[in-house]
Amino acid sequence: MANGTLAVRNLSVTYGRAVRALHGVSLDVPAGSVTAVLGANGAGKSTLLRAISGTLPFHRGAVDAGSVRLGDRSLIGLHPATVVAAGVVQVPEGRRVFGRLSVEENLRAGALGAPSRSEAAKAHGRVLELFPVLAERARQRAGLLSGGEQQMLAIGRALMACPSVLLLDEPTLGLAPLMAERIAETVREINLQGTAILLIEQNAALALELSSHAHVLEVGAVALHGPSSELAGSDEIRRRYLGVGEETDTEDDGEDAGKFVPPTLGRWTG
Repeated sequence: MANGTLAVRNLSVTYGRAVRALHGVSLDVPAGSVTAVLGANGAGKSTLLRAISGTLPFHRGAVDAGSVRLGDRSLIGLHPATVVAAGVVQVPEGRRVFGRLSVEENLRAGALGAPSRSEAAKAHGRVLELFPVLAERARQRAGLLSGGEQQMLAIGRALMACPSVLLLDEPTLGLAPLMAERIAETVREINLQGTAILLIEQNAALALELSSHAHVLEVGAVALHGPSSELAGSDEIRRRYLGVGEETDTEDDGEDAGKFVPPTLGRWTG
C-alpha cells in the first residue's frame, strides 16, 4: 500500500466524448490531512472522485489529460480494485451498501481489499469501535438499516480495506442533523487515527470545519482554494455557500465594494 500525498494535476475529464466535466483540476491531499471540495450540483465534485478511484469508465467517462498520483504511484488507468489495493477507497454518494447481505457480510466484502488477513482483523475491530451499532446489527440485512446506520456501514466497509486515503462523497446527505453530526465526529476520529480524507460535502460549513484546506469547483474547474479557515471568512464563500449575506459600505461604491478575498486564497486562472 502506497503512502504519501494524493496529488491531482491538471486533470480533465469528458463523458461520452462530448461533455467536458473537469478542466485542468489540480489539488493535493497530504498524508494525514482532510481536504474538502465545495461546489454546486454539477460542478464536477463526484466526477473528481470517480477519476481518482478508477470508477469513471463505469459512468462512460474518461480522463483526457492530467495525472493522479499517490506518492510515487500513478493511479490513472488502474482498475478500481487496484486503486483500493494501492490505498485509496471511495465511499460513494447514496451509501450503496449491499442491501440483501448482512452487516457482517458487507464488512467482509470490504475486507477483500485489505493487505492481509491480520490487517483485516485489526480493521474489523477498529470499525466496530467507531460504530458499535454495527456489532449490534451484525446479522441484520443491510437494507433494513436506517439511513444513518447504512452510512456508518458504508464508511466501515471502506475502512475494512485499510485505506491511507478515504474519498467521502456527501457522507451526511439526507441525514437528520443529529445523525449528520455523529458522522462528522466519526470523520474527525478516522482522520485522527491517521487516514487522509478527501471530502465532498453539501454542508459547506461542516466541510470547512472538518478540513484544513478546501477547493471550490465551478463548472468543472477550481475557482478558489486556500486554508479552510480563510475560506470560511471569505465574503464570497459566506454568501454563496454558507448562506450569510454581508452588508456593504454605502459610501464605497467602487467595483469591489463589499467583497473581500483573504490574501492567502488562490484563484485558478485555468
